[in-house]
Amino acid sequence: MKAIVAMSTKRTIGYQGRLPWPKLNSDLKFFKNMTNDPVNGGYLVMGNTTYKSVGSLPNRLTYILTNDMSNMAKTPFVTYLNKDLFLTYQNTPVWNKMWLCGGAKTYEALIPYCNEVYATHILEDYPGDTYMPEFEDQFPNQEIIKETNNYWIVRYWK
Repeated sequence: MKAIVAMSTKRTIGYQGRLPWPKLNSDLKFFKNMTNDPVNGGYLVMGNTTYKSVGSLPNRLTYILTNDMSNMAKTPFVTYLNKDLFLTYQNTPVWNKMWLCGGAKTYEALIPYCNEVYATHILEDYPGDTYMPEFEDQFPNQEIIKETNNYWIVRYWK
């Protein structure tokens, strides 16, 4: 499994259920290309709050981690499950096509199971109420794969 995240300089990833910065079309295109790739993607893993914010995305199956199964939606291509049940996928071929994409509690719980993280580092500070947990010490390798005036994309891997 891989993770993908965008965060501002103080690790902010959300504010009031939304991204705190103005839309960065080129970064959104990067997210789409990475998670929608038929060879290396197609499966999204997120928490319930993130799902309520972004909804289902075209051409990708979504796994929603939640401990509250009472309000499960009957939405096509969406599966609700808890962390323990989700981890049973770890030894399946689907595991390497999964993308962890938020929010903070889901990153915290599942980043240790990831082999790679693609982090967009927004080079400006934005107000927030949701923050990316520290993960860098779990990934000894890193490379900058894209630099712009507004952000850098860094690939971290084990």
